[in-house]
Amino acid sequence: MASVACRCGEVEIRFLRPEARLCLDCCCRDCFDALEWCAERGGPSDHRRPGYPMKLTYLENDVQVARGEDRLRLFHLRKGGASVRCVAMCCRTCMAVDHPAYFRNVVMVLPGGGKLTYANMPFPSMLRINTRWWDATARGSLPDVSYPSYAYGPVFSIVKQFWASVEKSPRKGETIQDLFQRLGKPVNMGVEKPV
Repeated sequence: MASVACRCGEVEIRFLRPEARLCLDCCCRDCFDALEWCAERGGPSDHRRPGYPMKLTYLENDVQVARGEDRLRLFHLRKGGASVRCVAMCCRTCMAVDHPAYFRNVVMVLPGGGKLTYANMPFPSMLRINTRWWDATARGSLPDVSYPSYAYGPVFSIVKQFWASVEKSPRKGETIQDLFQRLGKPVNMGVEKPV
């Protein structure tokens, strides 16, 4: 079994398939801005390490809340935002993210100060994406990597094909969408769109 727990330990979401399906290094502003929004409200600030993009981990969409469901709230980064972020309000840890492009097959977990564990750790990143958004002045230079790195281009289409083709095991728990439906409508974080 894989799991993500919030920083203070009050909330834990289990992923009933123990292995990560994909890991990516993401340089986009949205990932950083969401974690920064949490940090400004007392949440973890681990994402501020200079020179490191976000390592996004994708796990199969078969979840179970082990504890703390009453502490979870949903957020959109801005009006019209497609991603729904699930935040543990006890310590402002971003726990999980859903997006329509995941085709209900995977759930994304950001490195945001919570404790993420899965069977095939450490799972190496396979791609670096959205490097056009990387601000080297504010965040330091990106380290060299041996895997493909994309500023723009077809990478989203490639990754989207992967998400659509994830072979699902028979579900033991529920989908993240089932959980999110119980949690109610996402609140707008009010983060401005990057230029």
